[in-house]
Amino acid sequence: MRVEHELRAEVHKETAPVRSLVVRTTDLTRNLDIFLACAVAGVLGNRFFLVATGYPQVGNGTLHISHAIWGGLMLAVAVIFAVSFIAPGVRTFVAFLGGAGFGWFVDELGKFITRDVNYFFRPTLALIYSVFVVMYLAFRALERRRYRPEEALLNALEAVKAAALGRLDEPSRLHALALLDHLCTDEGLVPHVRGLLQQVPTVATPPPGRLNRFWLRVLGVYEGWTVRRGFGVSITCFFLALGVFDVAQIVFIRTRYSSIHTVAQWATLVSSIFTLLFIIVGTVILPRARLLALRWFEAAVLISIFLTQVFLFAERQLAAVIDLGIAIVVWVALRSAIRLEVLARGIHDSYRERRLRTLGVEDPSVADWDSLPETLRASNRDQAAHFVEKLNLIGCGVVRSEGGAQAFTFTPAEIDTLAQIEHERWMAERRRQGWKPGPTRDPKARTTPYLVPWDELSEPVRDLDRDAVREMPMQLARAGYAVVRL
Repeated sequence: MRVEHELRAEVHKETAPVRSLVVRTTDLTRNLDIFLACAVAGVLGNRFFLVATGYPQVGNGTLHISHAIWGGLMLAVAVIFAVSFIAPGVRTFVAFLGGAGFGWFVDELGKFITRDVNYFFRPTLALIYSVFVVMYLAFRALERRRYRPEEALLNALEAVKAAALGRLDEPSRLHALALLDHLCTDEGLVPHVRGLLQQVPTVATPPPGRLNRFWLRVLGVYEGWTVRRGFGVSITCFFLALGVFDVAQIVFIRTRYSSIHTVAQWATLVSSIFTLLFIIVGTVILPRARLLALRWFEAAVLISIFLTQVFLFAERQLAAVIDLGIAIVVWVALRSAIRLEVLARGIHDSYRERRLRTLGVEDPSVADWDSLPETLRASNRDQAAHFVEKLNLIGCGVVRSEGGAQAFTFTPAEIDTLAQIEHERWMAERRRQGWKPGPTRDPKARTTPYLVPWDELSEPVRDLDRDAVREMPMQLARAGYAVVRL
């Protein structure tokens, strides 16, 4: 009875300040992305279907059953499931059905805002696109806010609920524990919930899907391309062509069909010119500051996505989907390249700190990142791109880290295994760059005594690879990721 009384007191003390708060789930990014993707797919799928089938109508001469009704029905079903069933089991279903229903509903926007109930009102697609842009920005703002202690506690309870349903995997369990450790003090319900999470069983985490494996191969191709002599010229030509084409098509549309005289037309042209200017700035600084140049390119693409595309949809209707698709693919590729660059920089900074004590400032491999030869930058990118592949070999993986990652430590056997794999990767990368075995390390002659099998290395040299392995969780944490056991 005394234990029960104390537990009730702790529950009362912990929940009293939480009742008036809106508490976010740590799955909000995934759920909101599913909602938005299904909404976009609902609009595009419905429009393409109607075009392909000649705009069929469901009803008779008197009645017309609009697809907005079906959209409203899907939204209603999603709300009913959300308020009737315990999360987290239904969240994915609610996001999927609610997003599709919203897409079908908002597709009829032209009928709602015109006196003649005109589905084909030309600005409709631009308005719908603007709605999606505002939703995306609002979702990202909601995601970027730091989690509060009460949110960490209640999300940990959500993980316990998932375990009771037999749906909790190891990455989710570790993520919940990491939030508790990072944000909560060890009082109230926190130690009780932590104890439960440390004891609950978890289900096997599925291996990386085909899309993830494909994207890792793409990153590997990109990393290999960065060391080639024509990389800078190629990426410069690509983005300049993208910017020039963007401006050219706007000018062509405006001069071909009408003069440029409205505010919207000028806004389209000006935004396209700003896109081109941002690209030009990026190409100028690309040779000496690749990360900064990539951020300029990303800003240029975001201007196109969030501003220029609005007016293109108003002018070109569904044909603008192609331009938007290209812009989104380029943006996703840029985000991956930026993450790879950040991770590679972190790897080099750690290596530089360790090796300055032994190699001295004359060795080119310990120069700061901006002064580092491109071949050595590419070597760091290759190591960063290989992180996930190495971790998968020992049954580990990488997940997004929100609110701080829990400390992760490899076992001594795992460190030795990963160190050998890292040494083999390093030898393969060095051989591709023309290095050969030699009695001394000579960067100019590209010779090194370390280009030998693992068994022939001395212990101090092996420790270099072991140190690199030990620092992997820290490097990934800096880039916003955490290592977990699968």
